[in-house]
Amino acid sequence: MKAAKALNVSGSGIIDKEEFFRLANPWVIKAAETKVGLPKKVAKLWAAMPLNDKQEIERPKCWGILLKDDELATLIGKSDRALGKK
Repeated sequence: MKAAKALNVSGSGIIDKEEFFRLANPWVIKAAETKVGLPKKVAKLWAAMPLNDKQEIERPKCWGILLKDDELATLIGKSDRALGKK
């Protein structure tokens, strides 16, 4: 949040009460979880992919694996698994 200046929405350099209470906003929390969780999930998925000797995977096979992963869909869909499956 600090890097994105997420609390200082107005850009004034001053954080007011409304901006501070964004810390408890479920959408802000989910966005933070996605930002942290998605790179870890992607690395974990890649490590488990059935790669060929060139460390590659065929596109249809890759998408088949990705579309079956509910945790990935939830992260991509910002906590909405169905949205992430689209």
